[in-house]
Amino acid sequence: MKTMFHNLQNFYEYLEKLGPGKSIKLMQGLGYEKVTSLSVKIDKDRIIYLAKKLSETKILDLINNIPEKDMIEIMDYNSDEDLVYYIDHLQIQELKYIIAHIKPSEMALMAKELGKESCVRLLSDIGVEKSVGILTYAGVAEMVHLTKQIDINRLVILGQALTLPQCKKWIRKRGLSDLVPLVQSIGVENILTLIDSIGFSKSLELVELLGVDKMIELTHKIAKMKFPLRYSPKEMSPKSKKKTSEHKTI
Repeated sequence: MKTMFHNLQNFYEYLEKLGPGKSIKLMQGLGYEKVTSLSVKIDKDRIIYLAKKLSETKILDLINNIPEKDMIEIMDYNSDEDLVYYIDHLQIQELKYIIAHIKPSEMALMAKELGKESCVRLLSDIGVEKSVGILTYAGVAEMVHLTKQIDINRLVILGQALTLPQCKKWIRKRGLSDLVPLVQSIGVENILTLIDSIGFSKSLELVELLGVDKMIELTHKIAKMKFPLRYSPKEMSPKSKKKTSEHKTI
């Protein structure tokens, strides 16, 4: 009897603060047992805040796709404002994938250190599966440390250009610390030009052979070099063309 009275009090408060239309739609969509269970396990004021900020469709999609245990754990570690931002800027299936692979405490760490906007940008612009793959392979704390040292725009460009296997290979061979001086001293565009020219594996081998400092020194020296003019095929003399043809035959 006491439990029923408490539930009626909660339902009355939902009706009062959310309005009868939204309250009834949510109760019909979730069912009496689900609403009662959430009301017991999650602070009622937090439920009301989230229900006010999110549409009925998003709330139903969220609760019907993400296990209750995970929802409670996420709310334990993350603020309501951060949760609303994540739900508004990520697809529910993307959010479900993130929750399945990254601990709520690690999500909270990312939001605290980088800001929720930067977190969502990294996840959505690089791609959720690739981003999560990098985060879980490198370690969330290590990636947070890296992101604080490299401009997020550069990191996104690099993350978009490389495949997940390439990222994992780099992390396995060189870790993350080398990226900071390379990106700051050479630039993302130049790094990608090198990779495009000789391939990812050869670029990695070059860094391993020379070391980061020598690699930076070499690229700066190359940038200062003056190269002879290259002749196009139209400008080549018949004699030169003949020699080129002979070389190709050989």
